[in-house]
Amino acid sequence: MRPSSSASRPLALALLASLALLIAHAWSYRFLTDDAFISFRYARNLAHGHGLVFNPGFERVEGYTNFLWVVALAGFSRLGIPPEIVANPLSLVATVLLWAAVAWFALRLAAGKRQGWTALVAPVALALNRSVAVWSSGGLETRCFELLLVTATLRWIVELAPLTTGSASKLGTSMWLNALTTRAPGASA
Repeated sequence: MRPSSSASRPLALALLASLALLIAHAWSYRFLTDDAFISFRYARNLAHGHGLVFNPGFERVEGYTNFLWVVALAGFSRLGIPPEIVANPLSLVATVLLWAAVAWFALRLAAGKRQGWTALVAPVALALNRSVAVWSSGGLETRCFELLLVTATLRWIVELAPLTTGSASKLGTSMWLNALTTRAPGASA
């Protein structure tokens, strides 16, 4: 049973309102934390051909635990966009994508049910969560990591669903997303 278009329009508007609320909430806390500048320095040095070092010409010391984030920032730095300029917009994009993954999964669970409005619970909770809003900026890899982890978990649930009906399950996307969440070799937690 699909919701009628007259029923789905208010739900779509409410979902968009929750996204707007999340963006406004996150924007109200925008800042750069001093810890982010460690990643920025590694990214800048990588982009300028010095490798993954904090101080070019000195001993190589791994002082980051966010390899994927450093490499992404280095790519932008190589294009001439400083890490401290691009980090918060990237985090905000990751926040919007996290919201999209949560909303997609909530809609999937609510599909065909009379209480389609329940699909709003998780996206609205995400939008109202202060911790989510605060760490949608800061310059750290937090939101990128959460996006990958949550998306991998939700995708894993979808990939395992056929097992409940006795059908064959095919794992794939979830494993790759999970692999991207791993920290750099030798990094301590």
